[in-house]
Amino acid sequence: MGEDAEWLMDEAKRREEWINDIIWPRAELITPADYSSVVIGAKVEVQGRAVDAYFKRYLLSVSWSGGSTLLSDSAQPVWKGALGTWDTQGVNPGVYELSLRVEDQIENATEAKRTIILVHKATTVAENSRGRPANVR
Repeated sequence: MGEDAEWLMDEAKRREEWINDIIWPRAELITPADYSSVVIGAKVEVQGRAVDAYFKRYLLSVSWSGGSTLLSDSAQPVWKGALGTWDTQGVNPGVYELSLRVEDQIENATEAKRTIILVHKATTVAENSRGRPANVR
């Protein structure tokens, strides 16, 4: 059998496996927790899973009412670990959505989402207007 014929047989086998691929990619966000409050300026470490038997890539993004931005794009699966980091320095307070999209070789895709709330530095009842504990003079 010639080299071209072997390649065609391998390609046909691969396509048959893909056609029988009934398991969707796994997209799972582990941290941060859904509806987490994050202080502006923090770096949010996003942990999770992005896997599939015929893994192609994962995309991690953050979106808000006025748009979105890609945080990371990788062709390497992550079984349980770091997917990317969101640097919130200079970002306005508000509600944001982290989204993980995992794609396989035949264009099956699964998404996982988390809502994140960005806030200014939280103050406690025990702090006065100068940001110091009330009992400090």
